[in-house]
Amino acid sequence: MEDYPNFGVGVSGYSPDRSNGSQVIRGENGQPFLFILWDRTRSTFTITHPALTIEQEEVITNFYEANKSDPVRFYDPRTRKHYNVLMQGPPRISGMRSGFHADIEMTLLEI
Repeated sequence: MEDYPNFGVGVSGYSPDRSNGSQVIRGENGQPFLFILWDRTRSTFTITHPALTIEQEEVITNFYEANKSDPVRFYDPRTRKHYNVLMQGPPRISGMRSGFHADIEMTLLEI
């Protein structure tokens, strides 16, 4: 399993969303029922790598292309834990710092 590139995570570009896959469904009488779909809580990490150079952006893009259907290991700097994740899609530019630096956003799904 490959390690996800460590280009830092922006302070305002870190959004972990924890879920157990629960869904509320209402019966014919309006009574709500809670269905929990997963055996444990999992995280979806939306992270932004701030002010990456074109070369660093290429590293993340190439990493995605080489590993897009494989699990990778992501180090979460906030919890100081490693998570096995899948990359939801290719890297996205979420903002430009200058003509040479861009903020790159990725969404990682815990498996």
